[in-house]
Amino acid sequence: MFFKACTVKPICLINSKKKPNGRFMCLEELKIRFLFLLAFLMPVNGICSFEPLECPNSNLIRIYVDTEIATPCKELSEINTVFTSIRKFSGFTSPVTLFLDRPSYMAQASISGLMLLSQRQKGWREVRNLEKSKLIWAHEFGHIVFNEIIINQFPAISDFHRYMVAHDEISIQSLNPTSDNFQQVKFLWTQEAGLARDILKPYTELFADLVAVLYANDGSAMKRAMTLNGMSEIEKYNARLYDFYAKIALDDYTGNDVHLVFGPARSYIGSHLLKFPMSLQQKQNVLSIVASSMLEEMNQLWTTRTKPTDFRSLNLSFIDRLRRRIANSN
Repeated sequence: MFFKACTVKPICLINSKKKPNGRFMCLEELKIRFLFLLAFLMPVNGICSFEPLECPNSNLIRIYVDTEIATPCKELSEINTVFTSIRKFSGFTSPVTLFLDRPSYMAQASISGLMLLSQRQKGWREVRNLEKSKLIWAHEFGHIVFNEIIINQFPAISDFHRYMVAHDEISIQSLNPTSDNFQQVKFLWTQEAGLARDILKPYTELFADLVAVLYANDGSAMKRAMTLNGMSEIEKYNARLYDFYAKIALDDYTGNDVHLVFGPARSYIGSHLLKFPMSLQQKQNVLSIVASSMLEEMNQLWTTRTKPTDFRSLNLSFIDRLRRRIANSN
């Protein structure tokens, strides 16, 4: 049995400079220096381990749970309810491998289909209640949905996908979902994998938020999930940028956070596509319009070998793409 320290786990690996895999789309963008300080100053409250589990009516291919969770199948039933709801309007069919941890800061989803979720998601000084935790689960499953789309329709991602499948299988076999396996699979890493990953980042974050608000039937749901006790005023301000109904101008987004690159485009989607209540077919149409527009943008960036760093141009181009596709769908 392999073990992991499980007290402090909020480091956002996708932005790490240490290794190239950019493996997870983590939801809490905390300051890296602060996290390292916490890691050294906070005591480890024990060691937790994962074990395989089978639960009735689960459509996950593999399930591993923290051995200290008292009622794991009950918790997985809540997660399955979220995933089943999203499957109905997303058309997602691929199975996933899920690690379920005790309450923690980490929420992760890999292009390989590996997920790490927490029984309840922590954030700042708050342990999110079940409603907010469900929104985090929905966001992470949104990454999985988008991954299924791009594997088939964004050919540039093939090297990165191949690398992550090999990387994450080692994590699964060692029962350590956060392990860094770069040295074992670095022969699979390419410059193309790195560029495709960088192109993917801001689009998948917006798409995952969209899946979450469609699940919740509320365009402001992610703002609610990301507004937490103990946040600074600037963090509270940034939390509003998760709101699809907020009027976000091109000067309002924060370019240093991959989750918030598409603030203006998010507002455009909210005002032009989100009209709750919505039928399953209407939700499917929204995802189709947004995903198709994103794929066109991503493939254009790939063709020109352009990293998505000019956030103003990214928003303007994506909004224009959405506008034309919406007009053509009417």
